[in-house]
Amino acid sequence: MEALEQMITQLAADRLWRLRIEEKETRHLIEAAISLRDWEMHFTLHPSCEEALLRCGLFAHEIPILAKGLVGHEMGHWQVCPFDRDGEYLLMEVITGVVVRKLKGLSAKETDRVCRFLSKLVSDLIVDTVLAWETNGPDYADAQALFMLKEMNLDPSGEGLFRFFTQLNLWLWGAQSRVSSRLLPHLEQETDSALFKKAMKVFPKKALKGHLVSWLRSRANWIDLARKLAAIFIDLLPPPDEMTVWWRPNPFWEVLTVLYEGRTRPIRVAVETEGQVHPETIPLVPLLSVPTDPSVPLAVDDIVWHQTLIQPSPKQAPRLQLYQRRFSIETQVGYAKGSSMLPDLAFCIDSSGSMGFDPHAGKGEYDLLLRAVFGALQFLERNQIALYLRFSVVNFSDETLFSGWRDWGGRERLYQTLFEYQGGRTRLDISQLDRMRQESRGPFALILITDGEIDEWPDVLQHIEKQCQPPKGLILIQIGKESALARRVRKRGFVVHVVKDSHALEGLVLGEVRSQYAN
Repeated sequence: MEALEQMITQLAADRLWRLRIEEKETRHLIEAAISLRDWEMHFTLHPSCEEALLRCGLFAHEIPILAKGLVGHEMGHWQVCPFDRDGEYLLMEVITGVVVRKLKGLSAKETDRVCRFLSKLVSDLIVDTVLAWETNGPDYADAQALFMLKEMNLDPSGEGLFRFFTQLNLWLWGAQSRVSSRLLPHLEQETDSALFKKAMKVFPKKALKGHLVSWLRSRANWIDLARKLAAIFIDLLPPPDEMTVWWRPNPFWEVLTVLYEGRTRPIRVAVETEGQVHPETIPLVPLLSVPTDPSVPLAVDDIVWHQTLIQPSPKQAPRLQLYQRRFSIETQVGYAKGSSMLPDLAFCIDSSGSMGFDPHAGKGEYDLLLRAVFGALQFLERNQIALYLRFSVVNFSDETLFSGWRDWGGRERLYQTLFEYQGGRTRLDISQLDRMRQESRGPFALILITDGEIDEWPDVLQHIEKQCQPPKGLILIQIGKESALARRVRKRGFVVHVVKDSHALEGLVLGEVRSQYAN
């Protein structure tokens, strides 16, 4: 196993990829996965991996081919599909729509699991077909066939979707592999079945090498491809507990994170900023960049992507050379006189029962609220401001949940708190607001969004009067008719917006954030 580990380490180093190798017992013997957020590759190797692979029908000289092909496959998720967050969202949104329509009554957790599983199948099929035809020589296709062979020998019974998926892969790229014929005894020859013929029709009729590869590489074709394949695969789904262990580990991020990062869109909002604005500078554009050291951890935000080089080699695969920022040009960001340069940002949001929520279908008042919050956060990210702020979220209904203060790299904890929809009463525990203030590092802007009268609102008003400074210390967005709390807060000099239509939330929240952080 030591030789296999060294080989994988060298393969990743040659390609300048971050790598983490873990030795532990796993039913798959060798697993490879990649994070689509920081592009770290993670290998899991069984302690007796090489010996077990030989017992699974692989020959000794094929084990290095398998390892190299697994590295290539994980890189393919970056090179081909989904490639970036937009590609990840494109697949996930359309597949989620299929799941919601065809599988009624699933819990939110089960829906997430099915959506991630189907997204993985579609992206794997795209990656392997493209790379099997594009890669010089048969090694890549051989590696994927060997991985399937290993799985079938580990579990000879197999379930229907695994066999169907394998057959579809072999139909698309099996001609490129020298070892694919060894899979045939394990497969039920169902290529003449109505379902398989239906799957074949999803792809272009003239499936020649050049046409098929260019067709699969075009994102314009992914929506229809994902919709049709998901509708086919969904009828062959294994039991829910098998979806977590079947095939390769899933690289797709949490479903709601993918959906809401993708559902928001840039909005142009005209905003009048109160008070005189003074310029201050923050780093923005890299001035000096240096080659990355593959042995040193590197934040994705430090990579200067447009300077990436592909260095050809006559004896080895092309080498990918990344560069990281060292010094930066500075740009101006406005801030109000008398305040800190960039106040942190907090959201206090109502997830009570009157705020309807169907996240997978993208419906309900709480769905619109999330789009508004994500839109504001993405505005700060696009404008290179988010990296310099800390954020927090309070989610209130039956319980009051507090995310804690997080920097941009820890935003997943913010998202988890945002997604904890409660659907109960409208109650805000003031102690959590006190905690938010006590744990803050300094001034922050607080945006409170609610659609009803908060229980025991005089206590909330007392907290606001004691802890917040008008006009921008608190921004209250009241959905529906004006509440008693909204009237009192406005009289105290704070910014209050009363919106009749929750569809106006997105532009309104973004407008307030722009007024706080933009020029």
